[in-house]
This record gives sequence, C-alpha cells and structure tokens, in this order.
Amino acid sequence: MKLSKAKVKKGVHLILKGVKEFRFYKYYRTKYLWYREHCKLQEKHILVDMPKEHPLENVTAILKELATNTAYKEYKIYMAVDKLFKKIYTEYSKANGFAERIIFVEINSRQYYKLLATVKYLISETELPYVYIKRLGQLYLHVFLEPSLQKVENNRIAIGEKQKTFLDADYVVCFHEHSADKLIETYMLKNFATATILIPVSCNTISLYSKTKNTEKNMVLEKDIVQALCKRVMIGEKSSHIEERKIPYNGKENVLFYIGDFEKNGLTAAGLNLLHNLNTEKYNYGVIYRTDKVKAYPEELNLLPDNIPCFGYQHWKEATVIESVCYLLWKEIRKIPYAWISSTLVRIAKRSAKRILGEIRIHHIIQFAGYVEEMIAMAEQVPCKRTIYVHSDMEKEIRMRGNANKGLLSHAYKSYDNVAVITEEMIAPTKRIAESECGEKEANIHLCQNVIDYKRIIKMSENQLEFDLVTVMNVSQDKLLEVLHSNKKKFISIGRFSIEKGHERLIQAFEQLHKEQPDTCLIIVGGHGVLYEKTVKQVQMSSCPDSIFLVRYMSNPYPLLKQCDYFVLSSLYEGFGLVLVEADVLGLPCVCVDIPGPRLFMEKYGGMLVENSQIGILKGMQACMEGTVPKQLNIDYELYNKEAVAQFEALL
Repeated sequence: MKLSKAKVKKGVHLILKGVKEFRFYKYYRTKYLWYREHCKLQEKHILVDMPKEHPLENVTAILKELATNTAYKEYKIYMAVDKLFKKIYTEYSKANGFAERIIFVEINSRQYYKLLATVKYLISETELPYVYIKRLGQLYLHVFLEPSLQKVENNRIAIGEKQKTFLDADYVVCFHEHSADKLIETYMLKNFATATILIPVSCNTISLYSKTKNTEKNMVLEKDIVQALCKRVMIGEKSSHIEERKIPYNGKENVLFYIGDFEKNGLTAAGLNLLHNLNTEKYNYGVIYRTDKVKAYPEELNLLPDNIPCFGYQHWKEATVIESVCYLLWKEIRKIPYAWISSTLVRIAKRSAKRILGEIRIHHIIQFAGYVEEMIAMAEQVPCKRTIYVHSDMEKEIRMRGNANKGLLSHAYKSYDNVAVITEEMIAPTKRIAESECGEKEANIHLCQNVIDYKRIIKMSENQLEFDLVTVMNVSQDKLLEVLHSNKKKFISIGRFSIEKGHERLIQAFEQLHKEQPDTCLIIVGGHGVLYEKTVKQVQMSSCPDSIFLVRYMSNPYPLLKQCDYFVLSSLYEGFGLVLVEADVLGLPCVCVDIPGPRLFMEKYGGMLVENSQIGILKGMQACMEGTVPKQLNIDYELYNKEAVAQFEALL
C-alpha cells in the first residue's frame, strides 16, 4: 500500500500525538495494564486507599484491626496516601500503634498502580482511580458516607462520575437502612449492581463530626463491628453484628443501551423515543453515557424516562502506548485495513468493556448509536446478547463523511447477534458492507422502525419558546421572534450542519423562491456540525440574507417548529428522517426529496416526494405556497409505535 506524503506526514503527527498521550497518562498508568495482565494476584496483600487530606475514622479503624490482630499477621498491608499528607498519616499510624505493620505508598505512583493491579483486597472510603479494572479474584470493600450524597443529588453527571465505585464493589458499608436506601436510589443501582451491603446492627454506634473542612456529619464504627467487617471480607465469616443486604434485583433480564453522547440530533431523538415507549414490566432497561462528553449539555440527560437508570463512564480507552499509537494511525488513516488493527482493537475493547461494564448485571447490550468505533468494538466484547443499529446508508456515510470504518462495520455486522436497520432500504447497503470482508457468518439483519413519540413531541411543543445559553444564531433572538410573529410564510428544516443535510442546495432553492415570493423566510435549525460557519457565510452572500435564519442548538426546538408553516427535508441521504415525522405530528405540511430511507414511508402514508435536486426542492416549496402539499400524513402513530416496539422486543 503506497501512502502519499500528506498521509506520511499525518502518520508522524499521530505518532507524536501518541507520545504526548503517553506523557499525559504517564508511564505508571500504562504499566498498570501490564501488571494486571502479567502479574499474579497476591492473595495476602491488602491495599487501603486513604483520603487525600485527612484520616477518616472508619477506614483507619479497619486498618488498625488488620495491623494489630494476629489473625492477619501473614498479610502485607499497604496504606496509599497523597504525598503531601504522608507525614500526617505517619504520625497518625504511630499514635494508633500500627506504624510498624504498614507500608506507605504514594497515590498515583508506579508502586500504587502495581498494587492496584495485584492485591486481592482493596478498601477505601473514596473512589478508586477511573483506570481501575477489577480483576477476577479481587475483593473490594467500600465504606459509604451518606453526607457525600449532598454533592451529587439531582446532578446526573456527578452521579455518573461516582457510580463506578458502587458497581465495582463487592461490599459496601452503610451505617443504617436509610443510608442504604439512599445509596441505591441516588446511584440507580437497583437490578444492575451486584454488591452486598453491610449494615452494622449495634445500637451503640455513635455519630460525631469528622475533621473535614466541611464538618460533615459522619458515623463511627465500634470495635466489634470493625472486627466483624474484617472477618467477613478476609475469611467470609458472617456475624450477628452485621446485617447483609443484596441490592434489589427483580429477576428480569437487563437491557443496556448506548445511544451516543446525547448530542442534539435525530439519533438521540430516536433513542429517547424508543426508551419512552418501552414496557418496563417485561425488562429492566438502562443507558450508559460518557460523562465528559455530556457535560456540554447536561440537561439532555433529564430527557431520559425517570424509571430508566443511566450509568456514566469516563474515557473509553485503556491502552498501552504502542496500542494507542497503532489505534490513532488506523483511526485517522482510513486506508489502513481493519485486519491490521483487529487484534489490538480487541485487546483495548476487552479492557474497556471490563472497566466500564465489568460488574454490571447485563443480559443484552444495544449499541443503538451504530456509530463511534470505540463503542462498537467495546460492546462486542460484553459477554451477553448484542445488537447494533444502522440509522443511515453507511456506504454513503463512509464515502461522504468518513465517519465510520468499513472493515470494522463489516466485522461488527457479522459478529453481533442482531443488526437492526430502521428502514427496509437500509438492508441492501448494510448487507454489502457486511459481505465486504471475509468471514463465514452472515449478518443477522432485522427491520426495527423508529418509534415516533408523538405524545412527547406535542407536549414539548406546548412549552414556551426558549433559547439555551449555548444557542448560536446568525441574527439576534429578537429579530427571529419578530419574524415568527409576522405573517410571512415560514419554511423550516432541522438537521445538523453537515454535508449530507443538503443545506447548501436548500438555501439556493429558497433564494429562487424568494424572488417569486418575497413574503417568505427560511429557518434552519441544527444541533451541531462542522459546516455552521460555512453556512453562515453562504447566507451572508445570499440574495436574501435578511430572510434566512440559522439556529445552532436548541434543547427543545418543537415550539419553534410549531410556529412555522412548512417543513422541507433536503438531505442528500437519510436513514429515515425523523424530523420529517416530528413536523407532521405538529401539523406542518412536509416536502421531502426522493431518497432511500424516507421514500417508502412517504409513499405509504401519502406524503409529497420531489426530485432529489435543487430544482425539486424549489418545486416542493412552490407547491407549499400553492396549497397542493398534503396537510398531514395518513398515519395512525399509536398503531405504528406498537409495531415498532414489537420489532425491537423481538430482538431480545
């Protein structure tokens, strides 16, 4: 394979990027992976992870019990402390008479990560590093402090950043039933988490104020409780001093969704529509999301149904330096065959699946997004039934946007248990991708139509029109509101600012219409996309710049959509075109270019299709002005949704 100078230059850049990433994560973090995979589990080693700033009574009481009780004399005990506070902990251990038995380790040192990878017993009152991947045979005891809930309540991202602790733990100490209930509810652990909760039953347990700068109220364990805890964890001996409680599980199968990073697009809307229409009496449903990606628009998480838990994770990739460089080269230089990277990607994905989902109870994982190569690879490694969705003509996506790897998709479509396509017209290109790489197994393709949550669309459209803090427009809000309240005929199109949405030809077609019908305007709403600035410039150079309005990002575009007169879908290609149906639900006459995806839907339910060209779009808008476009599609959304949900449930 011959590479151009540009590709070689890009390759060198990526290698340097990999080295920079290596420096960022530091040697000991990548060594953690090596230790975990090559070093034996040390059966009689204990690592106690201490808070950074101050000794907390309960962990140090456990530490003292392990260090002074002769029953544990053969165990090596390590205390992990922040180097800035090592002196405090040294004095503390001396004062409590167990300094000689303790081996101090600095948090985030090379030794610390080796111990994290090799000790059998882990004890902490704070979160372990997010890079921690629990290995078979390790036992993790976490002491839960209820006051810490105050920092995360009503903040799903903050909750997501701490959930891993409770999903990894074998045992969680809670000081009373109320504390356990709050833990399970706040962190959404019911049915999915497998930890055992240990609750002291002694009525003499007392409360005091710990020495934190926030003076949070804390509970202190009595000596007999501490002894019982240690025996339970170290030798499995149960005690009348401790009530044991499993996190509730109703026995139903757990189905976990990945619907992407909650960006404002049709894919996210389709995922939310499905989740809002599922029968939770049959299965337990949950959603995973990447916390750092969602921080830009945390309000999107609140659109999830209240009865469906969500689980946050940080940074998907756990890779060595060499693996990172190889992965970056493959991801960026699309001509490198998937076969060259497959074994490396599998190693990375297995680690990531174990870190992100390792201890969650899962029976079926749904890669609903269908994009994001890392998550396609990771979900494949989860030991359960697996389904991947196809929301668009991926052949065209690869060719026009370069946002997917054909080799990986071919492999995934054959290796997943199910491939769900949202329209019949997506079956043929999906089959061609699956068959493009060698392999005996055929893709198991099923039709799973998008659910149309028409009730939620109508309800959200009744809210007051509001713009978000991150909303960007090419005009002032007042000017847009003025147009919305005017008698002008308002055309609207909704779709990310990306090449496949055909905004360039839509604007050009509208310019021609505006010459004939000057009392018209065009509004384009997009959640994100790389072409926003280019589209702004096109509008500025337009023959009617004062009549074209661009809006980038609205968490609720439905009140705006409802105030418009006509909807136009101008895409070069689509998987389905969900916004088309959303506009129909709100009573807008809709015009759609004749492309696979929406074509069969529009034909079946009496919609207007126009030639897939600029001229076709112009004729469609002219038909709107003439009143010859059907006012509404002939569709029973209730019946349609029942069929769509049934198609999905048939996969489980």
